[in-house]
Amino acid sequence: MPKKLFYLLASLLVLAVALYFISQNSGNTLKTDQTEFAVKDTANITKIFIADTQGKSTLLKRIDDVWYLDEEGKDIARKDAVKYILKILPTLSIKAPVATNSVPAMIERLNIFHKKVEIYFDDEKSPSKTIYIGDASQDHYGNLALLETKKNGKGKRPYYIQSDGKRGHLGPIFFTDELDWAHTSVFEYKPEEIKRISVNYPVAPEKSFEIVRQDSGLTVINPKAEQKGEFDLFFTEVYLNNYEKVFYETEDYMLNAQQSDSLLQIAPFATITVESTSGTKSISLIRKKSELSTIDLVEQIVPYDKDRCYGIFDNKIILCQYFTFDKLLLQYDDFFKE
Repeated sequence: MPKKLFYLLASLLVLAVALYFISQNSGNTLKTDQTEFAVKDTANITKIFIADTQGKSTLLKRIDDVWYLDEEGKDIARKDAVKYILKILPTLSIKAPVATNSVPAMIERLNIFHKKVEIYFDDEKSPSKTIYIGDASQDHYGNLALLETKKNGKGKRPYYIQSDGKRGHLGPIFFTDELDWAHTSVFEYKPEEIKRISVNYPVAPEKSFEIVRQDSGLTVINPKAEQKGEFDLFFTEVYLNNYEKVFYETEDYMLNAQQSDSLLQIAPFATITVESTSGTKSISLIRKKSELSTIDLVEQIVPYDKDRCYGIFDNKIILCQYFTFDKLLLQYDDFFKE
């Protein structure tokens, strides 16, 4: 064999061996150097704590497969938001490493601005995994992040991470304001769970009604009104479906203590009460004054907000949309055939 060919083959062999060991070491580094951002076993997560550098934080605690906003299980967390986080966590992966010469600056940036996401398994006292999520990447398809684990401690090198199959950055998913996490359900009933519905209009009692489920079936009553026509059972059964998903918009945190006290003195224009197999819930609806004067189709000034009203529910003042509640606010005569 010619010497030149021998040396060439020997050089290629050495290069191949070197590349092999480099790749192996690189792979081991990626496996051990705090880079496993994904949380695969979400079924065993019992607590998630999210905090930001602006001082806001939220605790999510799983108790008997229900997620709450406290350790005691008093306030239910938004089901959709928790479900989305649990869907995203297993898909986290490294999009790109931070350049070596940029590591100190990026760590300093993370110290200034980040959202800390602590993951707890099986009611453990300290988190198994903590993800520090920083700024979005330049293409907005990932975020600067650093991983800390119970086993290996805090990583020394940040990475840009992404969610596989998701477009957009991760920051908005992990929000920290408890008001945004509040479960806004008022009524969530299947028709067969409902035993009685009462819709009361204090200034128009003849329009009020009660739907009662008896052994013989459903009936609609109002002792103060005369029955007109034949009872429409099909219409009544369809009406019960409106109570499957009734949500309020948000808790009203703009009112001060004096304004809240004044509002509570106002008589509601409607009160809806539902008695179900699991208990009784009730909401009182109060007109909300319009912030801007509006004019209706006959050019009369409308003093009240046409889109929203206040609700008194579960000892809270909330904002409700007529779009959601109008389908519940029928009248006694509606349940009878013409």
